[in-house]
Amino acid sequence: AWVHDSNIMLGQCAVDSKQNEITNIPTLLGMLEVAGAIVTIDAMGCQREFARTIVEENNADYVLAVKGNQPNLQQEVKDMFRALDGKNSNDFVSSVHTDVDSGHGRIETRRCTCMDIRPWRHVFSEEWTGLRTVAKIESCRELGGKTETQTRYYISSLPCDAGLIARAIRGHWGIENSMHWVLDVVMREDDSRVRKDNAPENLAVVRRAALNLIKLNKPKGLSVRKATMKAMLDHTFVEHLLTGN
Repeated sequence: AWVHDSNIMLGQCAVDSKQNEITNIPTLLGMLEVAGAIVTIDAMGCQREFARTIVEENNADYVLAVKGNQPNLQQEVKDMFRALDGKNSNDFVSSVHTDVDSGHGRIETRRCTCMDIRPWRHVFSEEWTGLRTVAKIESCRELGGKTETQTRYYISSLPCDAGLIARAIRGHWGIENSMHWVLDVVMREDDSRVRKDNAPENLAVVRRAALNLIKLNKPKGLSVRKATMKAMLDHTFVEHLLTGN
């Protein structure tokens, strides 16, 4: 569980080798206080029961990725956007937001289009608790004379606000750059040869706890790598990271 606004990990559950993430998502949600928050989950977590749990039991909102694991839902969402393309947009309650990023010779444009589904709820074959909006993200990436495009679909309990939903979707992937990449490159997690008993899970907890402390208490402008190195050389700095004082 990654908190985008705080840039820290809030909780985790180990997945048994014979299970997948779906089994553990309810357990992880039960560990957290997420009332008033926006919960984003990738396509594996696009399940009706999870939507119900987030809205009814946790008093939160959701943005869930829609892919082939929910073929009927995916087709229904696509059909709604085809209808929007083929008619006057004034016939629909819709919202559009566009972001453009550039750097290192790369230009990436992301266009988020949202539709309020409440007037069109009859087109959905299954009931999704709290569902208010469907969203489409169209990404165009230009690099080295090549252009790559991608379209992704989402459902959400949030109002039809493309800017809000686009930020939630983009924030979801912060876990890749801000945690997984750091754990691999700075803490060399993928190179670890520890495999026996509970040791891998225990070390994973320690690494993530250490990363949270570093991010919360390191001086502004000091990278995680440099803060880690400084902690190796200065016990006083370690005390600062542990206590925040």
